[in-house]
Amino acid sequence: MLTKAQIRILKRIFPGAPSCCSGCVFEGKSKLEILMGEGFFSKIAGKVVIDFGCGEGGEAVEMAARGARRVIGIDNREEILQIARGKAREKGVQDTCSFATSTKELADLVVSVDAFEHFADPAEIFRVMDALLKPSGVLVTRLASGLPVGGDLEYADEITLSQALEGRREM
Repeated sequence: MLTKAQIRILKRIFPGAPSCCSGCVFEGKSKLEILMGEGFFSKIAGKVVIDFGCGEGGEAVEMAARGARRVIGIDNREEILQIARGKAREKGVQDTCSFATSTKELADLVVSVDAFEHFADPAEIFRVMDALLKPSGVLVTRLASGLPVGGDLEYADEITLSQALEGRREM
């Protein structure tokens, strides 16, 4: 764990200028296509997908809009899920894309992008994700080391900063 002094030093080194970690690298582009590759949307076409750690739902909504049969965004923060539901309504995919704190529905794919740094026990989360997959299902994840792409250091907690410096844990 980092000391408060180490955290202050990191925040001075990386002051969070407007372009720093703002997510602007994805502006006007598909984050999923950049991170997962150009063929990603053809692979999810007609499939049931769970977006595990969906946050505000941007990626889940995009998957629904670009051909997934059904998308279920999972997050443990109800206030954030309300924002995600609003995005689905705004894009007209609310019948295809739903958001909840849990699901019993099994999926063809479980996708998790830049969420693992927020989980206290990533190995347990892998087990939970595995239980949500159909027998022939696929887990697709992008593991960040510390801060997610586009993350804002100003709002990083001590655990996230500590993991960013200490590196990845073996699972």
